[in-house]
Amino acid sequence: MSLPRAVADLAHVAATRNPEMVLLRNAVVDIVPKLPIGFLFLIVFGPHGQGAGRDDDFQSPAKLVVAAGTVVKDDRGDLQGDGFNEGEECYVVRVKKVATLVAESLARHQPAIKFLECGVEGIPDLLVGGKLAAREHCNLAWTAPKNLLLQWCKVIEGGETIRFELK
Repeated sequence: MSLPRAVADLAHVAATRNPEMVLLRNAVVDIVPKLPIGFLFLIVFGPHGQGAGRDDDFQSPAKLVVAAGTVVKDDRGDLQGDGFNEGEECYVVRVKKVATLVAESLARHQPAIKFLECGVEGIPDLLVGGKLAAREHCNLAWTAPKNLLLQWCKVIEGGETIRFELK
């Protein structure tokens, strides 16, 4: 069963148990098959929509620093041209293996970074601040042959700077 079909089936079950969910079911059946894979990844792996702080990335994205590469500000779905793709809820960089997220004054709740042309093969190890990250602290998935999506499953507190390195 495909992921969009599974999500649509769950929405149907919710609608049969609660009549108020019928509109949600109809929206899911119409919209889910059209969503980008990165967005579906976040639906499956992230406790999405748990509230506090998720809107901060939309309203005031964190600063990304890349030494050898660029922050992509024209990715499809980046509505403000600021390097944060609102459509996929992720920051986007074209870089070989290393990106640094500067949370600035706001906490960042489970941020995701899409690495375009990242230069690694397979599912890499992730170093955070120079140390190997535990697998339960991150999700990594290929969204295209050379594009890797990283979701950091922890909160980055305001004022913190975290360096992510793919190995």
